Amino acid sequence: MGAAEVQDDGGKGDGGTDDEGQNEGSKNDGGLSPTAVVPIPSEQDSAWQAPPEETGVFTDLLCTNGSISNVMFKEGEYHAMCIHNGAEMISTAIKATGKWEGDLCAKMQHYERIGKSFDRAGSKFWFVDVGANIGFLSLCGYQVLPTVSIEAAPWNFDMLDQTRQHWQSRWNDRPWYTVHQAVSTVAGHTVKLLGSIQNYGGTNLVDPANHPLHLSHGWGEGSDIRYGSVITNTLDQILKTRIPKDDCIAVMKVDIEGYEYFGMQSFEEGLRTRPPCNIFMEYHTILLKAASSKNRDDPSALKLVAILQAAGYVGDHVLPQDPSTEVEVNIHWQMKHPKETSSCDCQSLTVPYPR
Repeated sequence: MGAAEVQDDGGKGDGGTDDEGQNEGSKNDGGLSPTAVVPIPSEQDSAWQAPPEETGVFTDLLCTNGSISNVMFKEGEYHAMCIHNGAEMISTAIKATGKWEGDLCAKMQHYERIGKSFDRAGSKFWFVDVGANIGFLSLCGYQVLPTVSIEAAPWNFDMLDQTRQHWQSRWNDRPWYTVHQAVSTVAGHTVKLLGSIQNYGGTNLVDPANHPLHLSHGWGEGSDIRYGSVITNTLDQILKTRIPKDDCIAVMKVDIEGYEYFGMQSFEEGLRTRPPCNIFMEYHTILLKAASSKNRDDPSALKLVAILQAAGYVGDHVLPQDPSTEVEVNIHWQMKHPKETSSCDCQSLTVPYPR
């Protein structure tokens, strides 16, 4: 996955990525601080970017620095994606089965197809993948709707973007944006991230010292750890410049290794004006807390829930209210109580998933 946040002096998180990562320097009980600052995009840069022009040219799938794997989607010459070499967990699964999280893919496409059937002249629904990893679920979503994929880890983004270039030459009129940034409450910072070569899907910005398994099991350290860096941006800014203002989001997947709280903080305008109809989110309290502090009673996980419920979402799990209770679950949030400020109609896209 992929997003990030950088810790500020007020203890407000800002150091997550779509996969795994680590920032240099610690503040406020293990918080993350920026290693450098880059210019924030100007107002002119913030304008919506038109989809790429049709080229009508086939783009071959080369998978430089990786290898090619067939997938469950087949459209003539389009039947594969880029994966990592070696025994990396997610890549190995895709190579063996042609898919990763196939049940989630099916659920996403169910709601995407409903959204596509309601596309109006001049506007449409989109799929957004926050923490795209090497891109299987992005590719899944792109089979139905235009897509924005956000990935912080450079090694994952390399695979993702090569797959995107290949498949978008199949549907030139269906945009697929790949964004190599880390979602954060603060834009324009360069932060460090880390990931294990055994599972690049776990790349994150968590300070290893904050994780409860750091001392006992050496979490976040070892010969298998790889380091990188990425620039941060808010989720509002990323989507504002890629999805037309009259369009809506049918499905958003968020899996950013503990930084989901900061990701939703950075999506304040989107949650108010065009909230995704469906959000599929990993809810992992150990990482959600470690992203902010060493405190095992840290309230970040509960604050994340509060943000979504206040925006009008209802989840499909009953979550513990004690901040010290640990839980790891995948939650399907649906927009059941839209605000008057929302311009998107989600009523038809929040029906129960057929069992």
